[in-house]
Amino acid sequence: MYGKSGKRPGTNPYKSVSVDTASPRQRLLMLFDGAVRFSNRASRCVEAGDIAGKGLYIGKAQAIVQELQNVLRHDVAPELCGALSSLYTYIIELYSQANLSGEPEAIKEATELPETVRAGFAEAVGGDKGIQVPDQLRTPHVRAA
Repeated sequence: MYGKSGKRPGTNPYKSVSVDTASPRQRLLMLFDGAVRFSNRASRCVEAGDIAGKGLYIGKAQAIVQELQNVLRHDVAPELCGALSSLYTYIIELYSQANLSGEPEAIKEATELPETVRAGFAEAVGGDKGIQVPDQLRTPHVRAA
């Protein structure tokens, strides 16, 4: 199952290095990016009538959001973690609804919510230092006149 390097065959070694050397904040942003990317792929599968692809990508996005929920530190920030946990539960429910019904609106909302949380987190921690961010996820900066 695993090669001599201990990695799964077919994995990108450069991606592994970028994840292994990323700060915890950067990894969190990468997780949000992954959830959004898989949600977008699921949405395209719905439009194309690809039921298997829809299920695959919704499952991947759902697993990422579940992991985000699992790593919340309730002992450090109980109120914030409680709110995020409720939001993540709602997103997971949207993914389940989208997977069962094939409703594009459920996938759309499940995509927009992680995008919003990601943008807020990036802003709170001082931006996306070292992370390449798609333009649609960037927060516009208003210059003083």
